[in-house]
Amino acid sequence: MGGHRIYLVRKFSTGFAVAEAVAIVTVLHLGYGLAAMAAVMGTSELLYLTCCYFAAHRIVPQIRLGLRWLSRDVLYELFRFAGSYQLVNLLEVVYNSLIPVAILRSFGANSAGVYAVVTRVVTSASALQDSFLPPILSSGTMVFASGSLEKMKALLSKAFKVTLGLSLFPLGFIAVFGPTMAYAWTGQKDPSFAVAFWLVCARYLFAAFSLLALVLYRVSGKALMDNIRQVLRIGLVLVVVGAAPRLGFSGVLAGLALSEFLGMLFMLFALARTFEVFRARVVLPGTARLAIAAILIFAAGVLASYVPLPGYQETRFFATMKLVEAGLACLLVAWPLLLRTGSVTDAEKHALFHSLFPKLSGSGG
Repeated sequence: MGGHRIYLVRKFSTGFAVAEAVAIVTVLHLGYGLAAMAAVMGTSELLYLTCCYFAAHRIVPQIRLGLRWLSRDVLYELFRFAGSYQLVNLLEVVYNSLIPVAILRSFGANSAGVYAVVTRVVTSASALQDSFLPPILSSGTMVFASGSLEKMKALLSKAFKVTLGLSLFPLGFIAVFGPTMAYAWTGQKDPSFAVAFWLVCARYLFAAFSLLALVLYRVSGKALMDNIRQVLRIGLVLVVVGAAPRLGFSGVLAGLALSEFLGMLFMLFALARTFEVFRARVVLPGTARLAIAAILIFAAGVLASYVPLPGYQETRFFATMKLVEAGLACLLVAWPLLLRTGSVTDAEKHALFHSLFPKLSGSGG
């Protein structure tokens, strides 16, 4: 209906998160216990829901809530679409809970600790892509409802390109410099860190595209293939877990990456069946140029890491300085290489400039 206002939801959630934290600290300081904390969190959610309702009613006055609007068709759609979406989330929790327990049981505390450190570092890079998905779900629904094939084609192309940028750049840097990051953070070194970072980063890269395809699939209103994808991944993980003693630690991580890769292929197949405009020629040109630029950027960071720095090398501070050195090199060459490879179009340059400097772009326009 054209009433998508994701920024309002973000403002509400940020405001209530801060207020909730302050209220929890206050009630704990006053000597209250878990019941008071639960009351604060429950009240926060109710107020958040109320603000969203009034904002939605103001932007789209046709929105109405009431028992008289409930019908058999409405309830069916509610359980079919919203209920199956919750099932996707539940299966995701089951999927993620199997892995650390299996690693701890099969390989002991040391390997479990390595996996925990690696996943903690890698998951920090997925925050950018996670924040990108709600706007895609919102805008994609509106574009799909418009019935414009050209708009849908543009949305698919830009969505895959932005997903690659938001995931490949941080994950690639972590894959290359992950052991150094782990040492700078924890002061620990382990020979399995290098392989673990590469395999876990590959797994999360495949998962990023798989999740994007899942969200785009949901844009069409369908609600089956994403749940099949979840069951498929869980089945593959159970096979990997069962064969863990023979596969070894690296083999298990490779198996997890393979399960995400197959899940990604399955969702891309589902997306191709859902949208006739989704073809390789729509998404590959932009993503291929961006991938080439990313490889060149990481190569510059690797070369810069060989530049000697003063100080004792076996310290966490020295490792931090090496990360800064490599990061600065990547940042210095990033924009020229993105332009040189054609990864960023003129329209994207103007859009990026407008998002970063809205006042300057507004005065100049």
